[in-house]
Amino acid sequence: MSNLERQVSLRKKAANAMERLDALDTSVDDIQQAVQKLAMAASQALNQVNNSLGETRETLDAVIGLVGLEAVKAAIEGSRLERMTTAAEKARTAISEAVTAGTLKAGEKVTEGCLLVGRETRADGTEIPPGYASVHFEQIEEGYRKELLGQGVGGGVATKEGGRFEIISIYENVAPAATAQAETAPAAIPASEVVVEAAPTTEA
Repeated sequence: MSNLERQVSLRKKAANAMERLDALDTSVDDIQQAVQKLAMAASQALNQVNNSLGETRETLDAVIGLVGLEAVKAAIEGSRLERMTTAAEKARTAISEAVTAGTLKAGEKVTEGCLLVGRETRADGTEIPPGYASVHFEQIEEGYRKELLGQGVGGGVATKEGGRFEIISIYENVAPAATAQAETAPAAIPASEVVVEAAPTTEA
């Protein structure tokens, strides 16, 4: 390769390198602009949330001024209890439908794969509304799982608040029957698809 050809080749490489640097600079600028836009959007969204919270607070203060703090507390508690009761009824219905469909059956003892239904009471023995909570065994805290394992209906565990969780019923998954009759029967609801809404309690 002659000196002239080498010089032409070097110039082309230098030009290509400069083009890449220009493209890189453009990409960096684009990223910086995108980040700035995102930051502005986040700031605007935060301001909107703050404004909304401020308006909500003003509305709440106005309502308290009209009807009193105790009336507002009672209304909030009533609304919360209504939501929890609705959730508990949905869970109860879902379990009943699964039993009817044959994907769940009543169990005698708590096992690692079971579904537990129970109720929680306070330290003084009074029931915490809505009085119905359903939960899959694996969703329970490990310490409670160890205590509950092997217990039957009527058993339970002491809660951290000094109350008690009592077992009302136990359900087990039903394995699909490998028979021609089972294959031609209407499809049952898989136990894993049962919507279980463990109703929260009114306790903080």
